[in-house]
Amino acid sequence: MKDFAGYFLHSEQGREFLIRVPGVSSASLPDDEIAELINWLLVTYSIAQLPADFSPFTTTEVASLRSRPESDPEATRKIILDRIAADSPALARQMAVVID
Repeated sequence: MKDFAGYFLHSEQGREFLIRVPGVSSASLPDDEIAELINWLLVTYSIAQLPADFSPFTTTEVASLRSRPESDPEATRKIILDRIAADSPALARQMAVVID
């Protein structure tokens, strides 16, 4: 997650994925604490990867997304990152450095 999770916020699907992924969507924390935790993680461990127009997750947004957990996170993660890379070659190069 360090130096990488912020890339997901470069697409709406990626933003949703961070909350819908099983470890988050099924966590025993209430929605407001999930929002606070995810926002903290993003600005603490992946601030350089966040889009310039980043807006923090809200409790309402988290509640809505957690109600629709991701059923195939591995496949969805690949699709999202491939789309982000296709839409932005500069981001693709940055992501490749982190992955390699």
